Amino acid sequence: MWIIVLIPVMCIAGFFVYNKIILPQMNEKEETKQKSVTENFIAQISGREAEVKSQYLKTNGTVRIITEQMNEDTIEGIVSCMEKRDLKDVARQAITNAAGNVVGKIVGIGFKQSDNEENYYLALTPDRLHYLHFSESGECKEHLIFERDRMEYLESGKVTATEAAAAGGTMFGSDRLSFTHEGTLHKFFYYDQCYMHPSVEESDDEDKEFAALNYLFAEPFLKFATTVRRES
Repeated sequence: MWIIVLIPVMCIAGFFVYNKIILPQMNEKEETKQKSVTENFIAQISGREAEVKSQYLKTNGTVRIITEQMNEDTIEGIVSCMEKRDLKDVARQAITNAAGNVVGKIVGIGFKQSDNEENYYLALTPDRLHYLHFSESGECKEHLIFERDRMEYLESGKVTATEAAAAGGTMFGSDRLSFTHEGTLHKFFYYDQCYMHPSVEESDDEDKEFAALNYLFAEPFLKFATTVRRES
């Protein structure tokens, strides 16, 4: 009898130890490693950022998947984001997309897994903001384009508890970009990184590829976000 009681207790204890002790230590180790790789990459391309970025637009699988849909001459920045959901889609909003297995595959950091393994990006150009939704195989399923000169009441900030509950967002690890475009309010919950698409062929040095992708494309998008009026 006592064994029947003990097994679930041990499972709960093991789950707690993994999530509260082991996983944070693993994440910290991976973050430290990725920070070092990023610093080395920045040092290597110092003074050649524009040249290297131009090269990555042509050669990087994830970036190429995105830019082929955009048909733009200049790409300023790209970040991963959550699926865009409207408030009327109540049933579908119960599932939270947090870039899923893509994060675990690339950097080993324990982001929340989800049933939705499709990929979503925000891409910024001098004149437009693009939202792109890709299937796991790399097919573009949705592509929205917003003219920047028509984006009104533009603001950014942390995801609120109300938004997290209503729109399937998460309050952790993401920020909100909201604006009105041609009379319609749009909200996007975006991450501070750009995750590699799972359909892209693996690189010999994925840590360096991830560092390059984020330094060359995610950081410029995040700099744009800092120029937007902040709202808590």
